[in-house]
Amino acid sequence: MAERRLDQVQRRVLQGTLIAAAREADRKQQLADSWSPETMRILNQLERQMTEGKGGAEL
Repeated sequence: MAERRLDQVQRRVLQGTLIAAAREADRKQQLADSWSPETMRILNQLERQMTEGKGGAEL
């Protein structure tokens, strides 16, 4: 019984995490819809630099 309860709690935590991530993605998309193409270009460039620089010096 304890194992089933633990599984249930873990599923709910995972579900909550996934829902929060989906909401955050929706929020970012709504913000992005209002940005100019130039702003989007700069944000995309910054994201690429941050992703590529994971092993390098921090900003």
